[in-house]
Amino acid sequence: MGKAASKMYRPSADAAAAAAAATSSSSSSGTEAAASAAIFRVPITKTRTAAGHNVARAIARWSERLREDKVAVKIAAVAPGGAPLTDIADELYICPVTLGNGQQFFLDLDTGSSDTWFRGPNCTSSDGSCGQPDQRTVKLSDKTLTSLSKSFSTSYGSGSVSGLIYKGPVTLAGKTATIAFGVSTSETGFNDPGDGLMGLAFQSISNISQQGGAAAAQSNFIDALRLADNRFAFYLSNATDAASNDTGEVTVGGLDASKYTGPVHYLPLTSTTYWQASFGAGASFAANGQRGPLFDQIKDFIADTGTTLNILESSVADAINAAIGAAPYDAQQGVYPIDAAVAETGPDVVLTIQGVESAAAGGTTAISGFTRGADDIGGVAILGDVFIRAYYTIFDKGGKRVGFAKAVHPSS
Repeated sequence: MGKAASKMYRPSADAAAAAAAATSSSSSSGTEAAASAAIFRVPITKTRTAAGHNVARAIARWSERLREDKVAVKIAAVAPGGAPLTDIADELYICPVTLGNGQQFFLDLDTGSSDTWFRGPNCTSSDGSCGQPDQRTVKLSDKTLTSLSKSFSTSYGSGSVSGLIYKGPVTLAGKTATIAFGVSTSETGFNDPGDGLMGLAFQSISNISQQGGAAAAQSNFIDALRLADNRFAFYLSNATDAASNDTGEVTVGGLDASKYTGPVHYLPLTSTTYWQASFGAGASFAANGQRGPLFDQIKDFIADTGTTLNILESSVADAINAAIGAAPYDAQQGVYPIDAAVAETGPDVVLTIQGVESAAAGGTTAISGFTRGADDIGGVAILGDVFIRAYYTIFDKGGKRVGFAKAVHPSS
């Protein structure tokens, strides 16, 4: 896709094809709700920023603030074991990550890919992806970093990156692990405020591990921590809640119960490549009194923090957007425009996934939160930030499952 409104930081078709081949299963237990006992609700628009908000301008402003080290990170608002996620116009979320001997970066934490990389000092790009000359880059003189004398390359739905493989300590949410990671020398499609990306899907699809040899065998941050509780979870803030000092949050090694309400509904993974689960038999959508199937041929979806929108089969996306009153699909932009007044007031879209129903109201950016693309990205749909913003999302490696609970926002 590669459009600003529908960023997809996940490997493209080659890696996605691997997801279909690897399957696994798990079940929920204890006090957690069974998947067959609940419902999810999701917004019709990608964001709830003020009317007339210019996303490109907002990203440019954040880029400038990041270069000047003026980003206000609300550490005090984050639970123990957590780290703040800075909301860039509901378009993407970046998180402070430390590399080596105290080098500070802001990375996009992406559950839809598996490689971690930082911008390198020799990065070149044809579209401004490598940032400005004064933007953060890795200091290779740091003696805690070791070159593996190997190169890597990774393609995403929105661009690509290549560079050199290093090994060293990486710190997120107060936890440190030594992993193999990339230092970019070339980037395309990453002209946003971030300084790189941390892939949080499974190591089985890590290009750095596959291309780096034995020394790069451990490239997955969560695996390398070897925690007794290897769950991590995301709360994504709404841009409209900035005045209330709300901030997004990722927790590593547990959950933050203050960020959600009600039961957690766990779905077993169908693949240990991406965080991939099944829509389930009878999965459907409902909006404006209309109802239809949530899939035609593509039965699985990925919970992906690196994608802004919900990406479905073309026929399903067309049906949902017709029901909510969106304009026809704009192939050039990769989105369905929608009247701001409609986006502001609803209607709700209710999704039923494995018997679990979900819904939420809309926003004011005049872009639908549901778009096409699943037909083109390796046979899976994507539930992106639009969905994850409405539902606190738990990634449980030990249980091989992904869980959802209704997120608690200041405006909710």
